[in-house]
Amino acid sequence: GSSAYYPGYPQVKTDASGNVTLWLFPNGPYYTYTLTAIPPVGSPLVTFNVKDVAVSSDMTLILSLQYARPTQGVCPLSEGFWKTHPDLWPLKKLWLGGQSYTQAELLSILQMPVKGDASLILVHQLIAAKLNVANGSDPVPVIAAVTNADSLLRTFTGKLPYGTKSSSSAGRTMTDLASTLDSYNNGRVTPGCVPPTFVRTSTATSVTATQEQEIPQLVIRVGALVSQGVLNQGQEQSLTAKLDVALHHIESGNKKGAGNLLRAFLHEVEALTAAGILPLEARRELADAVLGILAQLEK
Repeated sequence: GSSAYYPGYPQVKTDASGNVTLWLFPNGPYYTYTLTAIPPVGSPLVTFNVKDVAVSSDMTLILSLQYARPTQGVCPLSEGFWKTHPDLWPLKKLWLGGQSYTQAELLSILQMPVKGDASLILVHQLIAAKLNVANGSDPVPVIAAVTNADSLLRTFTGKLPYGTKSSSSAGRTMTDLASTLDSYNNGRVTPGCVPPTFVRTSTATSVTATQEQEIPQLVIRVGALVSQGVLNQGQEQSLTAKLDVALHHIESGNKKGAGNLLRAFLHEVEALTAAGILPLEARRELADAVLGILAQLEK
């Protein structure tokens, strides 16, 4: 069966602890619920939907509302900039396709001459794009290209380079993706961005807190899992909402609140893995990243 709280009916509200009880008939396989949380007028939070909720018995669902984020971001920087400024990198490790690379490995790849290898043409731009997102650039214009690039690289075994001829079918796809990423890295699709500010000290160079750099990478990875058909949109919204609020807490200096949201993210990842939805490799990648952020928060 199905049921709904229709518009115009008295709407249920959360109590002082943020909890609310909904009475819903069990549903499926043909119907699922959409739960909509509407924040009070004037709140910095935005309306949030969780779709495709299946109810078979009493259950608890945590909805983490998203903050309205400013649209202005840091301007992306080119591949050439990142290649020649390793001391300014916001991350010292990146995942490319299904492989993890250290900064030393990434720098080695960036120094390799292309010589017609489409995998290098693509990955040079992909490395720069991921560093730009981690540095605070708006990820929206590049999410699809990054996701597609990672998916394509996953079809190859081992680590880069793959010696892919630009004239091959895969090579043409790689060069097309590289062109899109190049436009992003050179600021052609991020109007209104602000130049990044690098803070230098006598002993080190930093940009922003490590946690603020790595969470956008996690958001992109979750989006990639949706594009690959691993997660549905409801699961994506639930996971990314936790990351978004955690990032807001970090920016506000609330480490405890951020830690709680990140642990909730981990619990959901474990539940998705136990249910056979999330592959072990994806679970490991997400969990490793979150545990690294938590370690930084607890210092």
